[in-house]
Amino acid sequence: MYLLKLNPLVYFSCIIVAAIPAYYLNSWLLFVIRPRESGWRLAAYFISAVFLAFAYTGLVSFVLFRWVWPI
Repeated sequence: MYLLKLNPLVYFSCIIVAAIPAYYLNSWLLFVIRPRESGWRLAAYFISAVFLAFAYTGLVSFVLFRWVWPI
């Protein structure tokens, strides 16, 4: 029940704090793959971005539910 007692501002701030590294990871991915050069690079970027989104979401969820809000 501790999870339900938190202020909604705490939820919002956790999402914002977690989105900042994701933004820089995506910028780095764009810099490394350079998807504007060819269709193959664009496909590689899409695949990498989807994998990164799933992996980062899982990591953030694990950290939040394991250490921040233990149930």
